[in-house]
Amino acid sequence: MKLNPLHKLSDLFSKLVVEHGSAIITEKHLALFKDQLTLAEKEIKKLTSALEDCQAENNKLREIVQKHQKPNDDSTLNETAVNILILLSKHDDRSQVRAEHIAESLNVGLQAATFYLNDLAGRNMVLKNRMLGSDITGGTSYSYWTLKQEGRRYLVENKLIF
Repeated sequence: MKLNPLHKLSDLFSKLVVEHGSAIITEKHLALFKDQLTLAEKEIKKLTSALEDCQAENNKLREIVQKHQKPNDDSTLNETAVNILILLSKHDDRSQVRAEHIAESLNVGLQAATFYLNDLAGRNMVLKNRMLGSDITGGTSYSYWTLKQEGRRYLVENKLIF
């Protein structure tokens, strides 16, 4: 059986219409997609700008908090330690201020004075000096303490000496 040429032509025409319709629909979908993409890009730019503004504001707020925040425990000193620094600041570097003198002057025990002196030495605020030879008590060597620049800096920055 031979196909009618009109049927064949009709089939080709139907195929052409379907393909052409699909192309038009695809083109419409593509145009819609491009519009949505453009809107999304604008929204991304707007959100990126807002994020940058928030980050800048966050940095400003951190600076303000840091200015008003109390120093952490590592940078603050106990009252006895501060008094030791003040006492040493009243002596020149040639003075031989011993731990016993510091303990007596501040009315604290020798162990407490030694503890705070060693802590201050660890913070690079005081220096333990050793003297060879005999001292007043007849010992062969002894140690004395002097104030270092970091100790002076702490006192000046905290307005404890002028």
